[in-house]
Amino acid sequence: MGSYGIEGEEVLSDTLSSDCLDDAAVNLTVDEEGEQNVESLPAHSPYNPAVHTTSKPPYSFSCLIFMAIEDSINKALPVKDIYSWILNRFPYFQNAPTGWKNSQ
Repeated sequence: MGSYGIEGEEVLSDTLSSDCLDDAAVNLTVDEEGEQNVESLPAHSPYNPAVHTTSKPPYSFSCLIFMAIEDSINKALPVKDIYSWILNRFPYFQNAPTGWKNSQ
């Protein structure tokens, strides 16, 4: 799927799907007892990662990867840099369970 970077890390650089929007954005909150509550955001509510820090971005995982690669200078990134890019731009993933890295 990709080539290897300088330090032997896989670099993802293939063209990805352009269907970047998930069906619905959700807001994830945790109550005092530690239980997670998920509620859908209204379809007309624009997503702003700085404001919606507990809302899952309305983008597919492949779209997030695509955005990270497109934002890079060489249009190629090691996987660890893709994860860092996502974490820096979408605060939701900083507290999300680590399974998001295995999304398809």
